[in-house]
Amino acid sequence: MIFVGEGALLWRAVQHALDHNLAVDLVCGPALAAEAARPDVPYRAVADVNSVAAELVAVGTDGLVLQRFLS
Repeated sequence: MIFVGEGALLWRAVQHALDHNLAVDLVCGPALAAEAARPDVPYRAVADVNSVAAELVAVGTDGLVLQRFLS
């Protein structure tokens, strides 16, 4: 599962997935949000998520990309 977004709602969704033993393959968001990233979850700073679409396909283990988490 890949999450795209920023803010508290994004990280709450990531935590919810982890709490339910779901794989979080990657979180993508703006470079400024990288400081808020969890050390146990891979984070990719991107300005345009479409520019890394091939990477998302390669990294994702279940085909799910969830986006637009804004706080």
